[in-house]
Amino acid sequence: MTSQTTSDALDALTSQWEDALSELDPSSVSIIAQLLEGEATYGEVRMRVEESGAGWRVGVSTDARSNALPLVAGLLTSNGLDIHQADIFTIGAASRPTTPLLRRQPPRRPPPSDFGWRRRRRPRSQPATRGTQRRVAMLFDLSERSASIPGWDKIERDIRTAVRDSLSGRTESATSTVIDRFAEALRDAGQGGADQLPIDIFTDVESS
Repeated sequence: MTSQTTSDALDALTSQWEDALSELDPSSVSIIAQLLEGEATYGEVRMRVEESGAGWRVGVSTDARSNALPLVAGLLTSNGLDIHQADIFTIGAASRPTTPLLRRQPPRRPPPSDFGWRRRRRPRSQPATRGTQRRVAMLFDLSERSASIPGWDKIERDIRTAVRDSLSGRTESATSTVIDRFAEALRDAGQGGADQLPIDIFTDVESS
């Protein structure tokens, strides 16, 4: 990544989200710009992890059609991390689609929760063309709920697998990855898990 490509991504991001970006600190804006810089291949998942105070700041970006939000949030929490703040952005970015564009699904509301979701109003409209891929960037502020977490390599691998499965239409496989991690967490905590299942994972994002 070069300073020029990061600058181009920041310009594109600012053109669509200028008001919302003014609420974020420079470090957060930089992470989002780096996640969205350059061309993205179909199904590509990008992730950045940085220490932030006593916790972590994690950024994830991928194709906006992947239904990634509940998968990423579920995998973070099931691995012993508490989400204190989440910011979600979408942006139109040039790309070379390797498969036909999928039918767009209507947006839904974020799931109810006790942490601070900040909804972003829809950005300035962008013309939809075959050469344009809408990408989503998610930024999470986290703290460790347990004494230790499995390790970021494992968490990142699970996130990439689940998001790619979702984007490829393997919804059941993507959901199973999240449920398996919750079951492991319950077992490790000595709570068993048989009486905790089934677990439903859903997204409910209100149209803006």
